Amino acid sequence: MHWELQGTARANKTQEASSGTYDLNDHPLDVVNRMVEYHYTGAYTIPEDVDLFTHASMFTLADKYGIGGLQALGSKKYLECLEKNCNYHDFAKSISQVYELPKETSKTLRVGALIMARENLGTALTATELGESLQEIFSASPYDSH
Repeated sequence: MHWELQGTARANKTQEASSGTYDLNDHPLDVVNRMVEYHYTGAYTIPEDVDLFTHASMFTLADKYGIGGLQALGSKKYLECLEKNCNYHDFAKSISQVYELPKETSKTLRVGALIMARENLGTALTATELGESLQEIFSASPYDSH
């Protein structure tokens, strides 16, 4: 099976784009399987207990290879997950991935995450798990001045 990937300007400059062969080994197998499922069905299925990180991963893969429909679907599912059943650990885990994406493509995810944080985290900042998760994110930040 062969798919035409509409690579972004960033992806079009890669050897993958020029050869037409894409190496997906850098991505988790479950994410690649969901991408294949998307190409066949226009959707991807997930277990009930899936976390925000999964949807952020789908968005990241779609962004890398310029799969606009999958990118929109990943964004939609990420925002739905934020609204419905977001726990603070999953939220904190997904933020680092969202903020590693280019601002131009991840604006919707970033705004959704900011709204969720503003509306819900004020009362949760004393939670030990959230504090530890945020510490992980901030210590791995490329903008850390230490």
